[in-house]
Amino acid sequence: MLAERLKTLGEMVTHPQFLITKAQFLSMLMEEWRQHLQAEKVAISGIFTKYDDNGDGVLTLNEFEVLIKNIEPSMSQADTAHLFMKALSMSTSWNPDEMSPEAFCDMIISQKLGGHGEDIFNKEFYDIVMKA
Repeated sequence: MLAERLKTLGEMVTHPQFLITKAQFLSMLMEEWRQHLQAEKVAISGIFTKYDDNGDGVLTLNEFEVLIKNIEPSMSQADTAHLFMKALSMSTSWNPDEMSPEAFCDMIISQKLGGHGEDIFNKEFYDIVMKA
């Protein structure tokens, strides 16, 4: 899990045995973050593909509503429609009523839906880093 790996990185900065610089730590941190985002996008792309019923590479409102109902069952229909419109504004699809995979991934991560887009830079992590 990313949070555990980041905690270990933070401990490396504070532990005298490891002797890594803050610059090395930041470089390692950025690489971990890049890998985490890549893995998130792969997982989210799989969700997109699963709910793209006709396989055309975009999500319609109906497909999106079914998807959201499955990953966020408590979300209201109005909130779902709002998210769809927000993602459409970021979409690269030629049809203004269809959502592209890239827009979907960005929206899922930014809205922290379906367990994605977790906050890894939490108070515990900051406490470890700030002690260094």
